[in-house]
Amino acid sequence: MNDHDKLLELASLYAVGALPPAEQMHFETHLADGCALCEAELASLRPAIDHLADAVSPLVPSPQFRERVLDHCGRSAIGREERAAPLRAPRLALLAAAASIALATGLGAQMLSVQAALHDAREQTADLARALAIERETLQKVRIELEDARTEQTALTAQVSTLEATARVLTAPATRTLALAGQGAGATARARAFLSPDTRTLILYAYDLPSLPAERTYQAWVISGKNPVSAGVFAPTLGGVTRHEASDVAGLEAPVTVAVTIEPLGGVPQPSGPIVLAGR
Repeated sequence: MNDHDKLLELASLYAVGALPPAEQMHFETHLADGCALCEAELASLRPAIDHLADAVSPLVPSPQFRERVLDHCGRSAIGREERAAPLRAPRLALLAAAASIALATGLGAQMLSVQAALHDAREQTADLARALAIERETLQKVRIELEDARTEQTALTAQVSTLEATARVLTAPATRTLALAGQGAGATARARAFLSPDTRTLILYAYDLPSLPAERTYQAWVISGKNPVSAGVFAPTLGGVTRHEASDVAGLEAPVTVAVTIEPLGGVPQPSGPIVLAGR
């Protein structure tokens, strides 16, 4: 880029009075030398600058400001006569100020619009966050309810299975029933045993068995002749029916005695404690 091209680029800044004093003087000296290209460039810029100036509402100066301006103009009359271009300087400065005001106004309006949009976006984000929190809480409740339902379903399925197994034992053709009477510490207790040789199962329903210390338990026995066989240990429920089931019990097809004794916790291989229930 040559020197003249650089000067030509300064024409737009000169047209709005935005050149520093040294560059302005250099450009005006160049114009005074009669550069037709730079004069033409300025001429092409004047309509746009005039239109921008006309778009700004005029301000009515105060009387004091008017007097100061007239006094300043009187002192600068000789300088204005020597150079034609400075006559345009006040107008160009006004145009530059008008352009700045218009630009600032536009940017301010745009900034207000952006801030309003940002505020709306923040409110929408807050609303979405609250809605999401509610949905998460609802989802957690549904999960808990679903888990409870699954647990309840599992328990019900187990109960159904137990009832079906019990029904098979009670309705088996070879099943027989024994009534057990209370004895000793369990004199008020009573029970009924169902013996199924087909399924090798013993089901015992006991009522009103007294509670035991923590280190003691009830143990059921199936006695054929003089050989008692353990049918498992159990603990009574509080005020309810105690159901005890023993599987894979041998010898149920023969006449047997069913008894319940009080034994140490965990049970023993042979009866050692007092008998509380017995029947044959």
